[in-house]
Amino acid sequence: MNDVERIGEYTNGLPAEAYDTPSAPANTGPAASVTTATATAITPAQLPPQWPADGAIELKAVRLQYATASTPVFRALSFSIPARTRVGVCGRTGAGKSSLAVALFRTVELSGGAIMIDGVDTRHVPLQRLRGALSIIQQEPTLFQGTVRYNMAPVSEYTDDELWEALRRAGLEAKVASMPKGLDADVAEAGGNLSAGERQLLCMARAMLRRRPVLVMDEATASVDHATDGRIQEMIKRDFRGNTTVLTIAHRLHTIAFYDRILLLGGGEVVEYDTPLQLLSTQGGSLRKLAEESGDLHGLMAAASES
Repeated sequence: MNDVERIGEYTNGLPAEAYDTPSAPANTGPAASVTTATATAITPAQLPPQWPADGAIELKAVRLQYATASTPVFRALSFSIPARTRVGVCGRTGAGKSSLAVALFRTVELSGGAIMIDGVDTRHVPLQRLRGALSIIQQEPTLFQGTVRYNMAPVSEYTDDELWEALRRAGLEAKVASMPKGLDADVAEAGGNLSAGERQLLCMARAMLRRRPVLVMDEATASVDHATDGRIQEMIKRDFRGNTTVLTIAHRLHTIAFYDRILLLGGGEVVEYDTPLQLLSTQGGSLRKLAEESGDLHGLMAAASES
């Protein structure tokens, strides 16, 4: 009867996402003045065919609050990311790092403010079009029961050469070639027949294949071994430089020390936002204090200087 109860709850009492209708944020809080205009849906036909082409992101007084929380995560968060820039997001627990991904993908609708991607207010874009325009790699890799080919491209059609090239760049070409049937080799549910590192690298190969202009990485290297972590960082340096806007949420500073900019959050607000070298060189700065606490200030400075 628990099953029956859950089915009834999910079909009759669970609020649905605004999948085909525009989001209309509540006019509450200090950021409400930014969104007082009535939201107007933008159909896929009205958007430029290549939107988003550049991946420039701007948050304007964003207010985000979870239904179960008494206070908002973001009250009036504002910052901008230039097109094709790699930005590392860091901060202590509860700073609001992962909530950035929640806001970008509209998993929770904003209660104020706006997020602009290439000048388009994402509240007005149909969810399917918005989420299809972005890529995300999470801490726990998402794989499905099927084949390697299906997990890399479940919807779009790509040639075998394109699939193999993405696998080569991700360092999985030899692994897949050794599997029975190659690209058509079986992948168990949740990727159970692959190691944790191989599952995450397959997700990286999928992201490189799709080539979306915005890539969000939410603690993508937190659960992998050191070698896989290094391989993923090398891909970020080599394959996502100058052609993709990368937003990486990280606990470990060394994973973002070579990025173009670092965004340090605290209490849902921007504490510091600049190049890694500038922030690490600032005496008494918040990021420098975090680096000193990690015990690897000189290593982080060297990585930032090299980049």
